[in-house]
Amino acid sequence: DDMTIWVSADENKVPIRVKADIYIGSVKVDITDMSGLKNPFSSKL
Repeated sequence: DDMTIWVSADENKVPIRVKADIYIGSVKVDITDMSGLKNPFSSKL
């Protein structure tokens, strides 16, 4: 099985997308909201 994680290109390094191959196919997860970040969010989605 394979997993890829995309993180924001700023000081927060927030995981913004995860894609994983699983036994029956694949799963993709996208972040939709963030709060309480240590640094201002400066990356463009």
